[in-house]
Amino acid sequence: MPFAFRRDLGYLTAQPCHTGTAMQVSALVHLPCICLCGKERTLLRSLEALRLKAKSYYGKDNLFPGGFFVISNQSTMGESEEELLLRFQKVLKTITDEERSLRKKTLTDKTTLLQNHCCRAFGMLKYSYLISQDEALTALSSLKLGINTGLIGGTPEDIFYRLLIPTQEAHTHLLVQQQNDPDQKYPPISECPAQRAGLIRNAMEGLQVSVPADIKS
Repeated sequence: MPFAFRRDLGYLTAQPCHTGTAMQVSALVHLPCICLCGKERTLLRSLEALRLKAKSYYGKDNLFPGGFFVISNQSTMGESEEELLLRFQKVLKTITDEERSLRKKTLTDKTTLLQNHCCRAFGMLKYSYLISQDEALTALSSLKLGINTGLIGGTPEDIFYRLLIPTQEAHTHLLVQQQNDPDQKYPPISECPAQRAGLIRNAMEGLQVSVPADIKS
């Protein structure tokens, strides 16, 4: 196959930002505390200065439900693949270190506020009868934060991973189709929030929040 290649520019593609090696490097990172502290805009500006970009888990612009960021490079010009990977890894480490630092600070300085945030998410997931895709992702993110920081006990961490994919719009839509009429090509979208909420309630049946003793004191 003939490739559009120039020794001084690299591989040429339909997207000028991919001129060079055209290698795309991406990472999905969970940064709930950066969002809780209102630092997501600072993060986006810093990434832009480093020739990186971020989009949400669902590909929406400037909206990051659940604090999920898909970070990737914007250009490959002037760098080898090894140099790009090394720079990308250093940036990711800086970002994740900042998230961990903010979690520790928030857990120490605003324990009750953070616990309220996470336990409210547990209640929304367990008792809602209508829930949107963004609401589900945001609540699951907060629940995961509570489990990771030790604020919420008695709930398995894998509950987040078991519900992350099935609660997405296309999966819920398929569930509605299967339960209504498998031959119906386009079942009503209006039924998705109820089906999604029912799916989550079933998964969380029997689960209870327990607060560790050291948190209570």
